[in-house]
Amino acid sequence: MKRTAGRRRPAIYPIIVGMAAMAMATTETDFETGLVKAGAWQEVHMHCGGCHSLSLVTSQRGDLATWRDTVLHMQEAHNMHHLQPETETRILEYLAEHYAPATRSHRRAPLPSALLPNPRTESRLRSGPGPRPAVEPLLIGRCVPARPPPRH
Repeated sequence: MKRTAGRRRPAIYPIIVGMAAMAMATTETDFETGLVKAGAWQEVHMHCGGCHSLSLVTSQRGDLATWRDTVLHMQEAHNMHHLQPETETRILEYLAEHYAPATRSHRRAPLPSALLPNPRTESRLRSGPGPRPAVEPLLIGRCVPARPPPRH
């Protein structure tokens, strides 16, 4: 391992940085439109951006069938012009590739069983033997005056 300013850096560090740079280079986005610069992005810019903001496109996710249904809905309900079959195929394939549904869930991983409450223990705590403690009534609309600080 190399030493850099008192910290150790693994030898694999340059490889990881290089891979990250390649991944960023393959998903370059157009600054003006927000579209991924690949394939038919300029056709999407021309055909979709003529009627609505392209942020509407980039914020959506769908597979090929979903994007096809979206285009059909816009043609039927919003009087969108019909595209040439080749152009439509290129646009739909672009959208399905770059704006596909997320493959990763945004939920956290389930808790390990050791961290989960024990149902038997929890039920005993809730309805244990003996009297239940008295619950003070909730005072709504009544303020309790604060005690003034002690004088020294």
